[in-house]
Amino acid sequence: NSLSASLVDFCSQMKTSMIWCAEGVPVEKVDQIEREELQYLTTCSTMGDKLSSNGHTVLHDAVLAGVTGGIVSEVVDCGTPINLTCLLAPTSSFYPDAWASVMVIRVLDSMYETWESDTTRLEKSASKLEK
Repeated sequence: NSLSASLVDFCSQMKTSMIWCAEGVPVEKVDQIEREELQYLTTCSTMGDKLSSNGHTVLHDAVLAGVTGGIVSEVVDCGTPINLTCLLAPTSSFYPDAWASVMVIRVLDSMYETWESDTTRLEKSASKLEK
């Protein structure tokens, strides 16, 4: 995938230390969505330790398609020396689901001491969409 290759090449030229990808994982039983736990895939053991200690689980036996899959392929299969972390948030397959975005922002906020974000407005929008 030339888009994925171009993105990884750009990040490499910019000396990026981590590429973050976020994906939604469609869930049909929206009343049973776990809103605190994400799945993840990472090439960085430190980031993996942080995510695991915060209750998130490693993605096993899955296929990542699209741009995210292409980026993973470029980094892992081609040996590009950049760390990569993919966050997979459960999301409704029936309606737009802003809660997945809230979850990803909260996780990123918890990973970096210098990152501070307020998701209050997004949470209000997410609640309205669910009604």
